[in-house]
Amino acid sequence: MTPMKTEGRRLKAEGIKCNQQSTLHSPLTTRHSSLTEGFTLLEVMIALLIIGTSFVVLLHSRNQSVVAAEYARRATVATLLASEKMGEIEHGDISASGGDSGGFEEYPGFSWKSTISETAYEHMKEVKVEVMWGDGIGRRSVDLVNYVREKEQK
Repeated sequence: MTPMKTEGRRLKAEGIKCNQQSTLHSPLTTRHSSLTEGFTLLEVMIALLIIGTSFVVLLHSRNQSVVAAEYARRATVATLLASEKMGEIEHGDISASGGDSGGFEEYPGFSWKSTISETAYEHMKEVKVEVMWGDGIGRRSVDLVNYVREKEQK
């Protein structure tokens, strides 16, 4: 007798109908105990650990991108303000060396400092504009340096 027929007779004796053409590994012929089904507590805890770690990493990445975007926004504003201040200085009288500082009315968190200094070349001045924002450790700045020819006096 083949193993298939023997298994079929045993199942009939137990009151379970089965198809004679089914294999030994079919759900009708295989019995599972309740202890081998599902996940163990250790497997669930490891899965939760992996998910939790991934969540923390993703949250940290998101926070870093928010900080980077805020820095980029402030650096862009500071660069535009420095360029505007440089234009004002270049169109004014730069014959005297020295410095000046102040703030921006429209942008209260930003301040500026300018320095006009002599160079090794006649009638050329170095103009430096620094725009700052933030306080203490978080203080940042953008510097623009330009060399400007003194206007000829008539």
